[in-house]
Amino acid sequence: MLGDIQAAIGNDDAALEAYDRAYTLGWCPEPGRAMLLLARGEAEAAYASLERSLIGKTWWTLQRRGILLAHLALVAAHTHRTARAKALICELSGSPDRWPMPSIRALTNEAQAFLALSRQDHETAMRHLHLARQLWSSIEGRVQIVRLRLQISSLQLEHGDVRGAMAEVHAAQLLARDLGSPKRLAECLALQRDIDAWQPTARRQMCG
Repeated sequence: MLGDIQAAIGNDDAALEAYDRAYTLGWCPEPGRAMLLLARGEAEAAYASLERSLIGKTWWTLQRRGILLAHLALVAAHTHRTARAKALICELSGSPDRWPMPSIRALTNEAQAFLALSRQDHETAMRHLHLARQLWSSIEGRVQIVRLRLQISSLQLEHGDVRGAMAEVHAAQLLARDLGSPKRLAECLALQRDIDAWQPTARRQMCG
């Protein structure tokens, strides 16, 4: 879908326009539209949009129900709908034969990571994020890999793992260049500046 391509390279306004055009023509723009809204800080709108997309009984909706539910679990975690997120994760994880796709498993792991972060369980969150990144890597989901590497790097920096953060942001930067995404490259550079600023502070604290 054109909207997914525009979103991947960081053309948010063009992506939203493409998603709206697809909806006008009778196509479901989810989950791409919802993920873009989530990235823009419009989490409630993303949740409502995914919920609406699951109402339909068309072949398109039924055929993609698993991936829509997995994205809904992720957005539910972001919007503090803990019970809803857990129920969706259990539904998807409890039926591995029905939902075997790595993408679904990756999204449920990411949802579990955000639930863990909400209860300050950093170790569990990192474990789920790394597993989600590995699952996306298994199917070459490069857009998702960049996003997750940046999240992992940011969390590692918050907890003082500077070398780990540097490794993740470097890998993310290489992928962002391959994707031709100015938006993701800018995010990589911003995080790299944070890492560079953190290192002298860390050295002063150690010496003091």
